[in-house]
Amino acid sequence: MPTYRLEFPNKGSVPIEVQDAGVRFGYDLPRDGFRRPYYARELEVTFSYDSDLYLGYECGFLVPVEEKQTEARKELIGDPSMNTLENEAMKVMIHRNGSYSILDKTTGFEYRHLGIYEDVGDIGNEYMFKASSDGVRYTTEACEASIRIIENNSLCATVEICQTLSVPAAADERLKEEQERLVWHPDRKAGRSKERTDITLRTELTLEQGAKGLKVNVNIDNTAKDHRMRALFPVERARGNHYADSIYEIVERPNTPDPKWQNPAFDHHMQRLVSLDNGEYGLTIATKGLHEYEIVSDSIAVTLLRSVGELGDWGLFETPEAQCFGQNEAQFVLLPHKGDVLSANVYVAAYDDPVEPTVIQTEQSMGPLPHATNLFQWSGEGLVLTACKPTMDGRGMILRWFNPKREGEALIVQSTHFLQIYRCTILEEQIEKLGTGNVQIEVRPQEIVTLRFE
Repeated sequence: MPTYRLEFPNKGSVPIEVQDAGVRFGYDLPRDGFRRPYYARELEVTFSYDSDLYLGYECGFLVPVEEKQTEARKELIGDPSMNTLENEAMKVMIHRNGSYSILDKTTGFEYRHLGIYEDVGDIGNEYMFKASSDGVRYTTEACEASIRIIENNSLCATVEICQTLSVPAAADERLKEEQERLVWHPDRKAGRSKERTDITLRTELTLEQGAKGLKVNVNIDNTAKDHRMRALFPVERARGNHYADSIYEIVERPNTPDPKWQNPAFDHHMQRLVSLDNGEYGLTIATKGLHEYEIVSDSIAVTLLRSVGELGDWGLFETPEAQCFGQNEAQFVLLPHKGDVLSANVYVAAYDDPVEPTVIQTEQSMGPLPHATNLFQWSGEGLVLTACKPTMDGRGMILRWFNPKREGEALIVQSTHFLQIYRCTILEEQIEKLGTGNVQIEVRPQEIVTLRFE
């Protein structure tokens, strides 16, 4: 297979990893003829690239190198002999029980024994968790995990950790009796059955070149009923409050409940992230579709799976599919940092993580458009871009930010593709005309700002 390089106009080439995907059959549908079949060799190209585009596109070119060049030795991110992953920002050490520690190279602080799984009985409903009366926790702390590297190159490494956790198969018979008698969940006394079942957990840790966070993907093969599974992330000497995000805000909450708290558990809701710090160093967890957490003994406990059998709130409305049997997947990113989540601006990375660029392969042509187009540029340290969409009337674009900080921040927006820029409401109603090309406005603490480009 020939050697390739990936080139971007005016920026030179970027490091790539090329995998041969084999010879595949395909066909073209030309406008001036019938279907034209062909065989071609497919390549899978992986590359890391920091683009300065905000909204637009950029063309890259995969170019064969005729003469094989002598390449410098590429440092691998994974070390199979030591069960470690390492890049410029962090070092991840994987332990025999499947937990892992992260050394933040920028601060020197180590977050120890992350990712232990905890399983407890759940005799609540889809709305509210209620622990079973036996009070027994089953964890992977004493497990013997199997560990293997499934990808390892100069751009990315992924380690797979497999564990098996034996837990009770369901709640005991008392739960059914309490449900039929419509016992409100805080007053239930059911325990867990003596019958056991094995739950298989497969965790993938992915560390990329230049990344400041560790990506975690958890697959749970659930064979049990009436239980909750969480992942635990301790932060040594954690202070008494923590941060989590709500809708257009990041709020600070106490770790322990007020004496007036009535619910049987102190779980909280998050939109995208939860963060715990000790005043000097912190750990932020950015989740994808996981919305429940609790702070327990200086640890963030993120709910990965709840298996329950009723809806709750009104009568007995059974929901057997809510037991979530079979394959369940959870994804999140661990972001170590100095200080708290607000002072470190690490929430920006948490919000950016699920946004992936669209990559397509185009036909070879000269093309009438430039190789790169950027519709907007903006700056404002700590501001979060939450929307970029066409206007409802189809006459322009909408951009929206919010400021989660406790102080104001200047927003500067530049665009050469639109004639007018307006400040508007969240319903896209114009408030004031700001000008053309380059505008600057002050975004107050906790303020939402919507701009309309026409």
